[in-house]
Amino acid sequence: MTASSDSEKAPQAAQTFLGVKFQVIPVSPANSITPLQIVCFFEWTRNTVMTGGSGELNDRLDGVLRSVREEHGFRGEEFESLLIVPRPHKVNPERILLFGLGDPETLSAERLTRIGRMAVFEATLAGVPTFAFAPDIRDAGVIFRGAEVSNLLITGMIDALRTLARLAVLGIAEPQRLKEITLLAGKEHLRTSQAGLEHAIKSAGVSTSVEP
Repeated sequence: MTASSDSEKAPQAAQTFLGVKFQVIPVSPANSITPLQIVCFFEWTRNTVMTGGSGELNDRLDGVLRSVREEHGFRGEEFESLLIVPRPHKVNPERILLFGLGDPETLSAERLTRIGRMAVFEATLAGVPTFAFAPDIRDAGVIFRGAEVSNLLITGMIDALRTLARLAVLGIAEPQRLKEITLLAGKEHLRTSQAGLEHAIKSAGVSTSVEP
């Protein structure tokens, strides 16, 4: 995935696992150049906040995200998903997958790990070689440490990659097409999120560090 402005093009360290490159960069979901952008939202009746990256994305899409949420077309219930295809020249991602985080009061480490798994499975179903993921947890006003969020999400993603690799070896799944996963983070949380990425990859056992 490619950053879209000079301030966002500063090289960032990356890690690889099973041939998939992982990176955390300070880019908003509206500006990410990717075939698939995943954006997370809490359950609408429990959290209607839409600021930061999700707020910008909603504005660039002429308020369609808020409208869909208000009309309960996408509630944001746990693991709920909705794929939208933006009109040309509105935002950079080709497709946007809205993904539900559920009740913010019960957000847990286990749920974040499962969300990471589901993100990889959704991207695999979409057939894309790369995708970007925006947790948008802090933008919704929910406090969860950046390092913990990225660590847990990537741990789930790694687990999913292992599952898909095993299925391919058994001959009951196609070889993995996914080559790159990018997590988006605000500039103020970039370093802690990158630390979470590094911890998750090291804990997984087999990794390669890629310098910027």
